[in-house]
Amino acid sequence: MARQIRAHGYPSSTIIIDDRWESRFGELAFSRDFSDPRAMVSELHAMGFSVWLWVTPFVNDDAATFADLACRGILVPRRDGAGAAMLRWWGGTAGLVDLSAPAGVEWFRSRLIYLRDEVGVDGFKIDGGDFKYQPPLDVAAWHDYKGPSGYADALLAVFEEVAPGCSETRTAWLSQRRAIVWRQGGKDSHWGIDNGLSALVRLALQISLLGYDAFIPDMVPGRVQTMSEDFPLPSDELMVRWTECSALMPIIQFSYSPWNYAPGTQQAVLGFAKLHEALGAYIAASAAGRRAPLVRPIWYDAPRESALYTVGDEFMLGADLLAAPVLTEGAFERDVTLPPGSWRDAWTGGTVDAGLHVRYPAACPGMPVFVRAGNASLYAAAHQALERIDRGSVPSGVTTTTYRSGLNRDLSVTG
Repeated sequence: MARQIRAHGYPSSTIIIDDRWESRFGELAFSRDFSDPRAMVSELHAMGFSVWLWVTPFVNDDAATFADLACRGILVPRRDGAGAAMLRWWGGTAGLVDLSAPAGVEWFRSRLIYLRDEVGVDGFKIDGGDFKYQPPLDVAAWHDYKGPSGYADALLAVFEEVAPGCSETRTAWLSQRRAIVWRQGGKDSHWGIDNGLSALVRLALQISLLGYDAFIPDMVPGRVQTMSEDFPLPSDELMVRWTECSALMPIIQFSYSPWNYAPGTQQAVLGFAKLHEALGAYIAASAAGRRAPLVRPIWYDAPRESALYTVGDEFMLGADLLAAPVLTEGAFERDVTLPPGSWRDAWTGGTVDAGLHVRYPAACPGMPVFVRAGNASLYAAAHQALERIDRGSVPSGVTTTTYRSGLNRDLSVTG
């Protein structure tokens, strides 16, 4: 995968190895499928990648370490003393590392440090921490229970200590000041507000206003077939629209290879990946000081303009860049509203009036992007990247990829 990323010319800094790198969930050690993980990580470093691992606080009951950890009180125990309090999660039946107990924290920290220092892993993708993935309260005997949400922040505290700034999570509770990257929960590969592309935009605005603005809008183009291998593959149009939107957010992450698609679609996606790279200095400057959300509603810098409060399908990246993503299949124009000030169309260079509310062309690729007039360096960076993209080259109703990425979630079969 890393070699393919480089061969196709994608700007990329981090590769995340997701689940199934362990023999059994919770062992926190590479399986025999990886003959030399240290050498693998070293080779990825030589290619310019930071390497992160997907990690949870669950230890499945079939893990080689389960019985020992339950006996030692590393896992949340049962009230009746009969071993670990169990829970069900999407990966099976497990005990939960008791991060309210010093012994649980120390064991978990030591395993992460081993992966960091001995294997060379740089960071971690954190999953879990939710109350719904904890053992029932009437069964569990926590060392020092912190309430239904307290576990999430205790989990982040360990990762912040071991890999500050190099860990990301989809769960948090009063954790805005931690050196953690925030991630939207997994999105499904469709257009809708019901956890599809449209939901991505709304949730981006919500979590940013809550202070979790250095975030990943989850993966492009959603979690392809990971919930069911029977789900349809994302169309070329959805792939491009998802990339357009994500490219103008703080971090962009792919789960499905763009080079699975026809050449025109591949080139459009690559163009937006390079646009994201071109905006790097602006994104970093906008995030500095934490004075305002990095992604924000279009009313944020014009709070007296009440008409802007109803616009939930556009967003600002910093104070000077506005994105109007296309969230409807087959749409090649959309309503655009601009806040006060003078703006330039980043595609054409044309100046547009403040307060504009009209139907605006939105070819695929070609979602409307505007830069506040006066920010010449930002306009130049955006325009130079966009002018390399063949606007309108991807049709609707076409799916050129055939690569099926579905996972078999029946653990009795896959082990």
